[in-house]
Amino acid sequence: MKEQKRRAGAPAGNQNGVGHGRPPNCGYANDELLVLGDELLLWMQQIDENGTEVVHLSEWYSASKHIPRSQWKSIIQRDCFLPYYEKALNWLGVKLLKNKNLPVAYGSRFLGIYFSEIREYERAVMKEKIDYELAQKISYESQLSEPDRFFKELRQGIQEMSVQRVVKEQQASGD
Repeated sequence: MKEQKRRAGAPAGNQNGVGHGRPPNCGYANDELLVLGDELLLWMQQIDENGTEVVHLSEWYSASKHIPRSQWKSIIQRDCFLPYYEKALNWLGVKLLKNKNLPVAYGSRFLGIYFSEIREYERAVMKEKIDYELAQKISYESQLSEPDRFFKELRQGIQEMSVQRVVKEQQASGD
């Protein structure tokens, strides 16, 4: 394979150079991340044994370990820590499913966080719905004759002008 050269003027580690830049630095070496992952799983076991209710992993990394969110985001992207993180997410997701006291609004949000398959499915359904509605709109507009399109655009223009007039009147009366 032919080796690419870094672009002239692009500093080493720059995304414009070869290899799309260096990975984010989380401040921990790989062996430290493995210890951190073990500590995370140990914490999860302890709260499970104690019966403590935990809603989010930030209770561990922020409150217990004092790791800032920006640093946490780069930690969870590291290959050596990712298995620990995914195991903790799945464990916490199952724990939340078993918790009958979790409000419905929280439940749907947290399920999307802890179970990526649910989030991916919801996004696929939403995309399919948008694509269907767009296809229907394109089909409808392609059936319109030229005068129909003209009158439709005219109606939209009149509606926009009346909305603008109402907004101006409200602004004038509010001053």
